[in-house]
Amino acid sequence: MILRDRRKKLSKPYYRLLFAMCVFDIFASVALGLSTWPIPEGSPGVYDPKGTVGTCSAQAFFIQANIASPVYNFMLSVCEYNITIMMHLISFHVINDFLTQLLHHL
Repeated sequence: MILRDRRKKLSKPYYRLLFAMCVFDIFASVALGLSTWPIPEGSPGVYDPKGTVGTCSAQAFFIQANIASPVYNFMLSVCEYNITIMMHLISFHVINDFLTQLLHHL
C-alpha cells in the first residue's frame, strides 16, 4: 500500500517512517522464523542447528535491529502529534524537513 503512488507518499515523513518500520519488521520476522537453523552445528542443547558462526551472527544482528521498529512507532506518534499541533504555526515543508532529519538521526 505504501509503494502504491510512492512518489507522493514517500515525500511525507509519516509514510517514510512507516516504510522503515515495515522493513525492519520484515527483516526481524525472517530472522526469527529461521529459529535454530542459523546456530552453529554441534551446539549443545539446541534442536537441529545447521548454521555457522557467521549465520548466527547475522541472525542476531537482524533480531537486535528489530529495536528500530518500536522506535519508529514512537517517532510516528510524535510526528503525527507535532504535525497536527504545529500545522497552524509553521509550513508543512519546514516540519517535513526538520522532523525527517531529527527522527532518522535518533
